[in-house]
Amino acid sequence: MLPSNKAGRYEDLPSPSTGSTPPSSTVTVPTPSLVRARDREDSKEIEQRAGIDTAISYTRAGGYAYRIAMTRGTWSAYLAAAREAIDRDNFKDAVARKHSE
Repeated sequence: MLPSNKAGRYEDLPSPSTGSTPPSSTVTVPTPSLVRARDREDSKEIEQRAGIDTAISYTRAGGYAYRIAMTRGTWSAYLAAAREAIDRDNFKDAVARKHSE
C-alpha cells in the first residue's frame, strides 16, 4: 500500500536508486463518498440507480448497517437524478397515501 497524506494524495515509495521520491510521481486520488443505508434492498437500489456494481459492506455498528463507496461525482449525479424524480409536493402526505394502500 502506498503511504498517504491527509489531503488524499498518494506518493510513490522512494526510488531504490536515489532514495528520493520524484516530484512527478504524486497522484491525486478522488475521495470516495460512503453512502449508508438501513437495509440491503435499499443499498442494491441505490447501486442500480447510480449505475455502479460495487461491493456493499455490512457492519453492525450504527443505525445504517449497509455501506457503498462511490466517487463524489457518481453520488452527486445520483442525488441530482433522484431530486428530479420527486413527483410529490408533500412528503408526509405521500407516505401516508402509500401506507394506506
